[in-house]
Amino acid sequence: MIEADPTKPEGHYYLGLSYELSRDYSKAADEYRRTSDLAGNDQAGYGPAARTRLDQVEQAQKEGGGGGSEHGQYCFPRAAA
Repeated sequence: MIEADPTKPEGHYYLGLSYELSRDYSKAADEYRRTSDLAGNDQAGYGPAARTRLDQVEQAQKEGGGGGSEHGQYCFPRAAA
């Protein structure tokens, strides 16, 4: 997805989720920030979902523990119309 169009937030969101699931929180946070930047103020899509995941990843980093379902549900944004 990212190779096809690096300016779309979808690929960065799912790459962040992949990093988070593998517990690479630093890379996950970077991808969630990139997603948020690319998505802007969309109210129902990847921007809010990425910001939610970013908060949870940052909390997991502070606690030194895992992320994901231990710290909240995964957010799967609606597809853009």
